[in-house]
Amino acid sequence: MRIDRATGLTYLGLAISGLAGHLIIQNRLYVAGDAAATTANLAAHPTLAGLGIALDLGVVLTQALAALLFFRLFRPIDDLQAAAVAAFGLINSVIVLAGTMFTAVALASVRAGGEAPVLLLSDLNTAAWSLGSIFFGPG
Repeated sequence: MRIDRATGLTYLGLAISGLAGHLIIQNRLYVAGDAAATTANLAAHPTLAGLGIALDLGVVLTQALAALLFFRLFRPIDDLQAAAVAAFGLINSVIVLAGTMFTAVALASVRAGGEAPVLLLSDLNTAAWSLGSIFFGPG
């Protein structure tokens, strides 16, 4: 497969997994400022929450692959710009991975009947995604 097509497909995978996981599923589960409602949503929809985590991991994987493929695609044009695109994409992947860890811990706590600060973990996920968006772009 040509590098441009592979890059486009990974970027499409990034868009689909991000849209489904973060914008749709996360918004159905997380209630800003309401720990009880967020916890209740996770308890009532653990499969949906698990799917959201899997889709967020899909974002991490496709973002990292897209970043590396964008590097290969743009390297013949300019090494520094290609490296910058790759670096920003890889930084975004790491930040989204951290946010996904927070959601996974919140879900595990709810499944175990624990009293972990679910809203705090959900807020940290939101903060990680917001921070990651600074680095989101073509890579």
